[in-house]
Amino acid sequence: MKRREFLQTAAGFVIVGGLVPFISTTARASEDECDSEPVDEAGAIKSFAFYQGLGVNEARDPRRTDGTYYKMPCISSADIEACTEKSYTFWHGHDKDIHQFTLTPANFAQLKAGQKIEIYTSIVQGHRHALRIDPAEACQLDFVE
Repeated sequence: MKRREFLQTAAGFVIVGGLVPFISTTARASEDECDSEPVDEAGAIKSFAFYQGLGVNEARDPRRTDGTYYKMPCISSADIEACTEKSYTFWHGHDKDIHQFTLTPANFAQLKAGQKIEIYTSIVQGHRHALRIDPAEACQLDFVE
């Protein structure tokens, strides 16, 4: 197992009296998948933010589905095709502190493969938010960050 694969696997667990699966993404795609078929250049993908504020190691409650697309960035086909780590600004801030989220090459490979992913924002004022990015949810390009 390569170091990067180990770290990605290790990041998928939270210690809470033992190892518990951490709900962060669907099956991980390898970075080699970035070399697959090109992405439709006309498409961009919506990002969706769940409202539930989460602690540092807390996973989203799957029963909580309330959230918003409001002011959420679109993930452009150019970003997916580039398959290079990129950070985006989350829809709200707290004073001057703004939540952000980062997509890794593995995340872009998953999106390119048509897989829905769930990731988390940065921590601001002691909490973070879960985000969903689903290739089936098209976005208008005028909202692309």
